[in-house]
Amino acid sequence: MARNSYFDPTRSWTDGGDRGSGPAHQTWSHRGFGAALARLGFIESCQGFSPSRRIGASGISQEAMWIPRRALLLLALSILVARAAEAALDCTSPFTYKGQTRYFGACNTLTGPAALAWTYDPADSTLKVAFLGQAASPMGWVGWGINLGSRPVMVGTNALIGFRTQDRSYVDTYKLTTDIQAGAQLTPGTLDVSVLDKAVEITGTTVTIFATIQLRPNQTKINHVWNRGSKTIGVSPLQHGLSPEDRSGVGVIDLSTRSVIDTEPPHQSLKQSHGALNAVGWGIFLPLGMMTARYARPFSEKVWFYVHISLQSLGLLLGSIGWLIGLRLGSYSKGIVHDVHRNIGIAIFSFACLQVFGVAFRPNKEHKLRLYWNAYHHSIGYLMLILIFTNIYKGLEILQPKRRWHNAYTGFVVLAAIVSFILEILTWIIYFKRKKNAEKETFANGGKVQMGSSSSSFPA
Repeated sequence: MARNSYFDPTRSWTDGGDRGSGPAHQTWSHRGFGAALARLGFIESCQGFSPSRRIGASGISQEAMWIPRRALLLLALSILVARAAEAALDCTSPFTYKGQTRYFGACNTLTGPAALAWTYDPADSTLKVAFLGQAASPMGWVGWGINLGSRPVMVGTNALIGFRTQDRSYVDTYKLTTDIQAGAQLTPGTLDVSVLDKAVEITGTTVTIFATIQLRPNQTKINHVWNRGSKTIGVSPLQHGLSPEDRSGVGVIDLSTRSVIDTEPPHQSLKQSHGALNAVGWGIFLPLGMMTARYARPFSEKVWFYVHISLQSLGLLLGSIGWLIGLRLGSYSKGIVHDVHRNIGIAIFSFACLQVFGVAFRPNKEHKLRLYWNAYHHSIGYLMLILIFTNIYKGLEILQPKRRWHNAYTGFVVLAAIVSFILEILTWIIYFKRKKNAEKETFANGGKVQMGSSSSSFPA
């Protein structure tokens, strides 16, 4: 937990007045700005510049290297402002409102980037907070709230959201419901907690929300949720991004220890199980089963078939379980839909069912329809393989696990491709040798070459 002299539990931050309707004020100043420019060489080069001067004996006119003074100053200013804004989104800088510093008993730097400072008074169960966040755009929004349920999730959160309207800075209360998650318009509403005071300070895209909240007596831990967005319509913030980083703003505040406990996003274990089962089932066992059917036949007439069926069955079982978990996750996250990933997953499962039904109606080798059945069976299988690899990488993009899992699966795909390439060459070599031997035997016997035999037509 980061703390400094700005966070003093003995100091009060309220100063009365209408906090939600005043214009935004820039409250920070960068001390030593001129000195910083001088150290960077900007002031000296701008003030002492003369277009007629030349550099050394090279004869190169400074006109050729001249950069306008205003451009240099703007560049320096943008660098310093960006660094100052980035540094301010933590617990090392003061929280200010209308030029006055606010003091708090505790502060934690959060993901986002964001920071939360607070003072809890157990005597009257009030919580004074200051939440500092970075909006996704100048007309974006920043929100922070408390969920009185058992977990820190979006649905059920009592939120305070601050943003800039056309003529002023604005903060209000919003209740996040399942309808909001499903895409309904978010409008100001009544909360399940009492907000005694609220205010907002906006500088550029940096938004600081101040509030005093009445908690339940003897409440020592609270679930809190925070996020940001890029646009508002009137007083209605629009939906935030849906990447894992955009949905990671959850945690638990321990008021007794003045600390923030990081927690995993909702249903994270289910998401990981969904990804692992599908990657192993669809993405490993099924390709291995297909490789067995393609490349093991020259060495065994029967064993390859049983190995192929075993690998395909195990892959189908694991993949189906992972697919059902995916359906369950979809019911948990209404309004958060990964259309491409979902649709490809449905297609893979549908084709897998077709393959199972196809095996049940497989003609005998001698049947005239066997050639068409083989074409159907192989086409569906190769199409599934393309969809499987595509969807696994889409899933990795959505889940964003540690990089080593992405690298591990990529390693399997590359290794499988190399082995398949080598085996494909060997398969065709064996095919042509068997075909040549069959032709010699047929010629010696004075008969005709039977191109439909399993030994000569295998690679087709």
